[in-house]
Amino acid sequence: MYALLLVKRFLLILIGITLVFEARCEEVTKLDNPTTVGLHLGSFHSATGYNDFNPGIYIELPNHITAGHYYNSNYRDSTYLGYTYAYNSRIDFTLGLTTGYQIYKYTPLLVPTYKFFNIVEDFNLRVAFIPRFFGVVQANVLHAMLEKSF
Repeated sequence: MYALLLVKRFLLILIGITLVFEARCEEVTKLDNPTTVGLHLGSFHSATGYNDFNPGIYIELPNHITAGHYYNSNYRDSTYLGYTYAYNSRIDFTLGLTTGYQIYKYTPLLVPTYKFFNIVEDFNLRVAFIPRFFGVVQANVLHAMLEKSF
């Protein structure tokens, strides 16, 4: 019961943050931010027993709403929805909710990423650090993604 209340509060906060950023950035994002499509590739875990092959796909819209689907570290399908905040041209933070983990129907997501530009032509490599989250994944994770902006 407490977990459900926590998830509902987190979702309300996420919606509030999204609406504030949407209203504040509406005019700028239409001109400055492209749509980005990416592929989840794989992960390295700091502990054994986890799935390192994590294929999936995601999209980040010009308003920074991000959605995706991947095969997670616990050998299950996960779908997520969030908001990606660009700290600078290389560092982003994605805040949202994801599915597919044992304990909660919706698990909070806060993932910092670092972007390496033009790895192959116009494709960027994005590396995420996912900290250990008790009850979900008992390991720190480095996760690789390949993306292109349009």
